Amino acid sequence: MMTPVSKLATALLVTTLLACSSQAEGLHKVVWTPVREGGLVATYLRPKGDVVRHAIIVVGGSEGGIPQSLAYPFAERGWAVLAVAYFGVKGLPPSLANVPVESLDGAVAWLQRQPLTDTSDLTVVGVSRGSELALLFASRTPSIKRVIAYVPSHVVWGPVGKFEDAAISAWSQGGTALPYVPHAREPDYSAKPYRGTQDFLVDLQQASAVDAAAIPVERIQGPVLLLSAEDDLIWPSTLMSQRLMARLSAAEHPYPDEHVSYPGAGHLISPGSDPGLLEARHPIGVVIAFGGSRGANRTAQKNALAKAIEFLNKAPSRNR
Repeated sequence: MMTPVSKLATALLVTTLLACSSQAEGLHKVVWTPVREGGLVATYLRPKGDVVRHAIIVVGGSEGGIPQSLAYPFAERGWAVLAVAYFGVKGLPPSLANVPVESLDGAVAWLQRQPLTDTSDLTVVGVSRGSELALLFASRTPSIKRVIAYVPSHVVWGPVGKFEDAAISAWSQGGTALPYVPHAREPDYSAKPYRGTQDFLVDLQQASAVDAAAIPVERIQGPVLLLSAEDDLIWPSTLMSQRLMARLSAAEHPYPDEHVSYPGAGHLISPGSDPGLLEARHPIGVVIAFGGSRGANRTAQKNALAKAIEFLNKAPSRNR
């Protein structure tokens, strides 16, 4: 959640996907295709066979890069999944700073051109900082009919890294930086491990900044599934999910939105992450805590994926 360097992908999202032989044997069921086209940097994962597949776009968190480990469990279960990088790889912004929300437009257009790919109920899945992008993008893109957000935020946060210019946000739209919630105080990284949630809770007391940075989720033209962790030590994902749901309810969002929170679980509950990783040393030398316990995290990860698959299998209809 702090500095986007390529090594963070290994530190934060240690994937058992390719290391586990039984899963590795299953890779032959999915075709992996690198995509480098018109500024789009992604990997397309599609089950083998000439069958029409419903499409998903997935975006990862502040580790940057292409979130292939997040995409694979969905592809393995029958979806055509485009794992999209938005920073941290060649040809894209080096940092999570003023990343254009409309950078995912190319992902939608690319999927719409693919044979045997159904984009009529296109879903976007985002994790952690990527949840901001998923929710922001869906709120401005009518073709997105569903959103799944793991350990999400209800507001836009600032850039990841050391940026002295207050006009630099994590995200931009139409060439303009989006309002974000700044740090109310300088985080104290001396604690080992560092627990970010305590600082985010202080930041969220800045009412005017929070209001200005709120993500307009009520504009999303389809249902939203939020999956949060009650012992998330990176940031307060359950509290922020509750605030997302409150905003949707206040706007009478006409879709069956849902929030599932997992007691005792930490930040790493998304597919492809290592639920046994409770803390990691950041490349700048800060040890950061993810929260939860290995057992609670594994249970939450398994249940959250099952919940996401159930959500995807439902027709994206309005509330009755």
